[in-house]
Amino acid sequence: LIFVYSGEMARMLGAMGCRVTRLRAGVNPSRFAPVSADTRRYLRQKLGLPRDAYIVLHVGHINRDRNVQALASLQQAGCQAVLVGSTSTPQDGTLVEELFASGVIVVQHYVPQIQEYYQAADCYVFPVTSLTGSIEMPLSVLEAMACNLPVVSMPYGHLPAVFPAGSGLSFARTDAQLVEKVLTARHITDPGTRNLVLPFTWESVARDILKAVTNKP
Repeated sequence: LIFVYSGEMARMLGAMGCRVTRLRAGVNPSRFAPVSADTRRYLRQKLGLPRDAYIVLHVGHINRDRNVQALASLQQAGCQAVLVGSTSTPQDGTLVEELFASGVIVVQHYVPQIQEYYQAADCYVFPVTSLTGSIEMPLSVLEAMACNLPVVSMPYGHLPAVFPAGSGLSFARTDAQLVEKVLTARHITDPGTRNLVLPFTWESVARDILKAVTNKP
């Protein structure tokens, strides 16, 4: 029995005769949770972020395959873009310099309490378009939704099939649309994205695994 996240991998292994179960990604809704306005202000001070800016966040690998260069356009549009880079993969130093030069805040060190960046932000963006840029159900999007942030994403992987677009979640097909939809998200007062992601807890993932292993309904 092989557990996979990718639909393409499930199809490939299934064609080889393997017994395959596709898993959902999960999130810890206790750790990734909304905070009060006072706590948000405190976290911005703690993290060295501008207190009054409209902060747009992305968490992930710092490479062009991830299309994080799109954050520069958000910065130019009047937002404060923040990129928290993964430390588990090589970082593109030239890209980091370009983002710094455009005004994007780039965090290159390991952040143990990563939820604090989500909780300090106003909006989350997922600009990835390349199939090799992320897993089909990006964990960072689930974490942002659990914090009840508005999310603007490319129609990546399995996201559009699982989550319907609504007031707090929108999909953009170009970098220009990404900027446009983020500016629209500035006016959203109650994103409602946390309710969408609550079924995707690690407990529910564990139940799926036990069900597959024991063959019980």
